[in-house]
Amino acid sequence: MQPTASSDNTSSLALVALAAALLAVAEVPQKPATFLNNPAQLLPAGRCSRGLRESPAVKKQWRPMGLYQHVREAWTSPREHLGELWKQRLMQWRRENATTRIERPTRIDRARSLGYRAKQGFIMVRQRVPRGGHKRPMIRAGRKPSHFYHSLALRKNYRLIAEERVQRKYPNLVVLNSYMLAKDGKQIWHEVILVDPEHPVIKADARINWICAQKQRSRVFHGKTSAGTKVRGLAGKGKGYEKSRPSRRSHGRLQ
Repeated sequence: MQPTASSDNTSSLALVALAAALLAVAEVPQKPATFLNNPAQLLPAGRCSRGLRESPAVKKQWRPMGLYQHVREAWTSPREHLGELWKQRLMQWRRENATTRIERPTRIDRARSLGYRAKQGFIMVRQRVPRGGHKRPMIRAGRKPSHFYHSLALRKNYRLIAEERVQRKYPNLVVLNSYMLAKDGKQIWHEVILVDPEHPVIKADARINWICAQKQRSRVFHGKTSAGTKVRGLAGKGKGYEKSRPSRRSHGRLQ
């Protein structure tokens, strides 16, 4: 059956109408999609939104941040986020003693991630350590060439030095962990988390009473804290750490 002229006219009119509709849609300004900020707007009342909320792309954009996440982001660049308050804190910390006990941690997010709990038996101390090179102790006897060098290169980092100084200041407590707080051109500040091993609240807590053992009393001097394990080369495993265990010194002595 051959197509007639009326059918050709009908198809051409349909194509013209479709083209006109597409042009009209293109000319109308489209509103920006706001469903990524609030996916619940797309869902009717009473419908389940489980499939939409599990989408990683949508979840990353609309999920609200928690309190500690806001604090953590503010401490990534405290000079910008805190402004004048940051300068006042540095001025106050410079006037304080090198070892100062504080009531609560300044960085609550970092302290809690390292084991701090707002309960009896936990003590916070802010320790100041001078930055720069170290000197050898005074030469008392002998004229060996090794005594002629005044500078001393330490394997220890500032955080481990701060932990050791706090432990000597409070011998009846045990260092749990520490974190860096601030630094300037001359000094660096750390906050150290201490635990009282004889406190009844600590002994009754199954999550922290392991620190009450006698062998944990001098753990900071044995390099068992996170700063100590990093200095000893035990922060990682596998390739690149073959000569770090059981220690750098004993690895070459084993036969």
